[in-house]
Amino acid sequence: ARRGVVGVCGARRDERQGEALPTRELRAVAEIARSAARVCRALAAQLKEDGQLAVVDKDDLTPVTLVDFVLQALISSALRREFPQDGFLAEESGATLADQPELRQRLLRYAQQYIDPQMDESALPALLDAREASSTQHGDAQRMHRTWVVDPLDGTRGFVSGKGFCIGIALIDSHGSAQLAGLAAARDDSHMSIYVAQRNVGCFELLPNAEQSRRVVLDRSKSSGFLQSDVSNASAWTLSLSAYAKQAGWCPLPFGSAINPPRRLCCGSLIKYAALLDGSVELFVQLDADVGRGERPGWKCWDHAAGVLCVEAAGGFVLDGEGGAIRFNHGKAQFSPPGLVLVAASSTCSVREVIANMHNSAAKG
Repeated sequence: ARRGVVGVCGARRDERQGEALPTRELRAVAEIARSAARVCRALAAQLKEDGQLAVVDKDDLTPVTLVDFVLQALISSALRREFPQDGFLAEESGATLADQPELRQRLLRYAQQYIDPQMDESALPALLDAREASSTQHGDAQRMHRTWVVDPLDGTRGFVSGKGFCIGIALIDSHGSAQLAGLAAARDDSHMSIYVAQRNVGCFELLPNAEQSRRVVLDRSKSSGFLQSDVSNASAWTLSLSAYAKQAGWCPLPFGSAINPPRRLCCGSLIKYAALLDGSVELFVQLDADVGRGERPGWKCWDHAAGVLCVEAAGGFVLDGEGGAIRFNHGKAQFSPPGLVLVAASSTCSVREVIANMHNSAAKG
């Protein structure tokens, strides 16, 4: 099996004037994404000014801040209000703060300030403890026809350092297909782009300070130049490697040494999808965690679902390493695709073959 790949090519924006979002569900997701982005910036500025960002380590040693928890509570409450019949899964767990009463009290104060002035501490567990499929306000998420998956702050290290982060919201149906998405992406401290998408409708970038949007289209007629003899104008690309590959010092050059090495984009998974949507890169490759050692721990749905749908709805291809469509595990946090491939250029098949060969060579090594 060809496992562990991601790639995309050829992004551009539609040049038409701003337009209203065409469906009620898109407008609802857009409002939630706008609200989350607005609160994220306001609370981050408040905490950084006070010198109290409160970064703590989770059990997996990845960082989390009070902003993560406030945004998760905000998004959770909004989704459950707008879509009361749907299930809900999110990355963060209130158990992280179980032995930190001072941080829980601060979390409650910020939730009252930014979400609901009447909120009391008893409401927080229902908003935060939705990391497992069995922990939803409306019953078992696996019994729901649709489940929302949320990453309130993907790339916390980038958020803390000002290098880049995302907010991801996606709706997955009972077949494991993403149907709605909101993706807010901050490439630095100066600007946040917000995308919303709906399957069979399109992908839209929200215009700043307006209730309008601009359709995003991936130009599938444009050749990326990755496989041409003259590579001087080859477009930028980015790569995500497994921890094992990084430790081994592996730096693949699938298109040969004449192509620039992959751009480093910090931080998290969703920022790479956003870079493709804004045209910063034309190819995104992600290698599975089993490269070279045969282990497949699974990927987290909230790290990919919003990005996958935005790229697909913009006209791009999102394929696994065997050429199939991405399917998430409905009502579950993890999914285990045989890799990912995202391509939107005329050289789709050739690029996929080169990436697959690169991955197979690494696995054999």
